[in-house]
Amino acid sequence: MYPAPCPPPRRATLQRLAAATSMAAALAWLSACGDGYSVEGGLVWQPRPSDDDARVIVTVTKSQLDTWRQQQPLHTQQQQLAQLSPKAQQALARLRLSAPGQCEAGATVYELRLTDASGAQRYRSANWACGPGADRELNGYIATEDLQRLGELLAATPQTQDHP
Repeated sequence: MYPAPCPPPRRATLQRLAAATSMAAALAWLSACGDGYSVEGGLVWQPRPSDDDARVIVTVTKSQLDTWRQQQPLHTQQQQLAQLSPKAQQALARLRLSAPGQCEAGATVYELRLTDASGAQRYRSANWACGPGADRELNGYIATEDLQRLGELLAATPQTQDHP
């Protein structure tokens, strides 16, 4: 039996659920909540009808860390989910959370954000958050190489006129 409808402290609840049951059960519970964006140690995004929202905007930002809490944005790639190339959609679907990397001043980091058309944040990776507890409001660390590749694929996707 799954917990009651999607409590706000979803991360802690999901960790307990995943520890007690299989990851498949945790994914099924998340699917019922209509949120396939953050699973501890698992999927970042899964191409399902509830997630395949044409207005979701995928943004990858390349930054340089000035300090462990401050980054200097260098370049941003942004595209609507519905307009991503098949390769970019596959790269997004294959993203997985991983152990945090090293955060040193001067390091290059990539951050993933998923927002809706109003600008409300649905997902933000913790790739730039390096201090203790700095990722409390974020959704997990993603391998740098994977985000770099996704950014390259977004850059290769032609922009449309009705997209910012």
